[in-house]
Amino acid sequence: MGRTFAAALLSLLSLLLFSGPAGPTLCKAQEEDEDPPGSADGEDTDELEEEPVTDPPSADENHPTDHKHWKECVEKAEAVESELGLFDRDDGEEKTSAKAKKMAEHAETITGKKSDYFNVFHAHMKDTLAKSGGMGAQDVCVHLVKHHDEL
Repeated sequence: MGRTFAAALLSLLSLLLFSGPAGPTLCKAQEEDEDPPGSADGEDTDELEEEPVTDPPSADENHPTDHKHWKECVEKAEAVESELGLFDRDDGEEKTSAKAKKMAEHAETITGKKSDYFNVFHAHMKDTLAKSGGMGAQDVCVHLVKHHDEL
């Protein structure tokens, strides 16, 4: 009977030693699958803070964030959108021209260069609207910066 008791004790001990770490891991995996308290559908319950809109989503050649006029341009373009409507919304020729005129004025103020930006940007807006493409403040500034850097 001594050997049976020792074998049983050894089996129990090995079970505890080898399954110990798996227990908490299993429990942790189960916890991750559960919804957080106060969430009915598993969505994160933390409030999301808005990201600053002066930085584009990615720093590549299409969004020249390091350009000296970038931040001021985005601020001005967002002000135009607030005042006159979104750049990629077809509000009629009068509004499209007003947006182009305002951005041309801002372009001269921002860059210190006089140019034909009204005509260039107006044509760009009309082309984008015709293709049903999107154009936000950052896209406007990519266009403005590239155009004025070429002058």
